[in-house]
Amino acid sequence: MDKRELQQQAYRRAHDGESTANYDRIMEGFIAKGIPEMGILPRENVFTYGAWRHQGRQVRKGEHGVKVMTFVKDERTGRSYAKRTAVFHISQTDPREQKYVRSEVISPEPVAQAADQPETLTYRRKQDPTS
Repeated sequence: MDKRELQQQAYRRAHDGESTANYDRIMEGFIAKGIPEMGILPRENVFTYGAWRHQGRQVRKGEHGVKVMTFVKDERTGRSYAKRTAVFHISQTDPREQKYVRSEVISPEPVAQAADQPETLTYRRKQDPTS
């Protein structure tokens, strides 16, 4: 199973699970971090690292999650086992930036393009808005 499949699986488990066994621990942990109770919504804005990656977000370096127990099913054996993992609140994440952005080449004058020619595209690095 590749990395992307693991992230998708983590997201599905977090989003589709029905157990509320960790809710008390999640609430206590994030309230202790200063997040108001009304802003803590497990399976909506609280996920594992892999589930956040699947959603296009990155947990910030140095952030600490709330430790919870989860049950993971081994696809090969069909057995479930307990695993300790961390969950992170959306406030501990940032949107992941794409390394390159597709942009069309713009000509000062319209240029007729033959139907059999491919669209002219270029790739450029995203500009950092802070620089």
